[in-house]
Amino acid sequence: FAKTFYSLIPDATRLDIAVGYITADSLAELKQAVLYNKNIQTLNLIIGMHYWDKFTILEYNAAVELNNFLREAQRGEVRLVRPFRFHGKLYSYSNATGAFAGIIGSNNLGSIVDTHTRTYESSVIFHEQAYAVKMREFIEQLFNDATDNLADCIITDFKRNNSLLEDH
Repeated sequence: FAKTFYSLIPDATRLDIAVGYITADSLAELKQAVLYNKNIQTLNLIIGMHYWDKFTILEYNAAVELNNFLREAQRGEVRLVRPFRFHGKLYSYSNATGAFAGIIGSNNLGSIVDTHTRTYESSVIFHEQAYAVKMREFIEQLFNDATDNLADCIITDFKRNNSLLEDH
């Protein structure tokens, strides 16, 4: 997944991502991808589950840092789905002519970082413009209708640790 995710970035000027879960290291990696790939002018990240299932403090701080970076540079933002749980995993790539590719599947954002865990995911990449446009439109509708910027969300209750990493 990570290889495919990164292989599309050089051709993209915009990246729209809607996932259920993130990890602190994946947010740091995403920030680095935007910093070092100057062609990425816009990154919009929607996080679908952490408002309901809570962030760890580390995850939250990484999300705040990415959001602050993107907003200050006027290059996008980090938003939370608040009215319902969103567990989708959608990655939309666009350039000057519009959406040109997308990835849909079971990979949360943590899949862009090699953690040596033994979780097997499945995703599909498509290059058909009509499907890419539909995916980006769906993400934009979710963005507009069901999310709030992270800075506008009052988050005071955190998970003590990431239960997915216990015993690993």
